[in-house]
Amino acid sequence: MARARRGRPLEEAAGHLLAAEPDGRDWVVGALCAAARLAAARGDSERTVAYLRRALREPPSSGQEILPAELGRAEAPAHPAAAVRHLCASRRPAGSR
Repeated sequence: MARARRGRPLEEAAGHLLAAEPDGRDWVVGALCAAARLAAARGDSERTVAYLRRALREPPSSGQEILPAELGRAEAPAHPAAAVRHLCASRRPAGSR
């Protein structure tokens, strides 16, 4: 039971962020990525993809350059066309995305 609760507050906050408009706060991308890792560890690929897609909607910031590759890997099983787009975007220089 304790294991099921681990990370729950983080994922609850990330759930609220899914509905919020991007506002450029530095902590948002970190929180969404951490929640995506928890969801991926549980095998919840749809939630993983949702968190990473929302993180990409934030204004560009440091560390965000790895998001397209992470999202592409998460999308691959259920959304192969989107995965290809994001994986290709991760290979382009940051200014050309």
